[in-house]
Amino acid sequence: MEGEKVKARSNLLSTDKYFSFDPYIFFSVLCLVIVILLATLINRQSIGVMFFGLQDTIVEFFAWGFSFTVSLLLIFSIGIIFSRYGNIRLGPDESLPEFSFLAWVSMLFSAGMGIGLV
Repeated sequence: MEGEKVKARSNLLSTDKYFSFDPYIFFSVLCLVIVILLATLINRQSIGVMFFGLQDTIVEFFAWGFSFTVSLLLIFSIGIIFSRYGNIRLGPDESLPEFSFLAWVSMLFSAGMGIGLV
């Protein structure tokens, strides 16, 4: 089993268990970002028209997908809350919550307002 993990991670540059670096993914995405950035800098008008057209197309044809996904995740979350998995403690059994329930709700509300403002 351990040998399989070593084989699977052989193309990664880091052996740290919290950080792994796959050069194929990193450099391919970096090249894509650089190409888009250069194209935008060279011809701002045409690229702007293309991006707005792409956004309009996504909204026109896939808005239902966003709404469906959000609804599905909400139903799934409510199902988890009321199932036997809703009582599973995340962390050791003797651990206490770092924040009170009111502080937790306040942070969620603040994050939601921040997203709405952005």
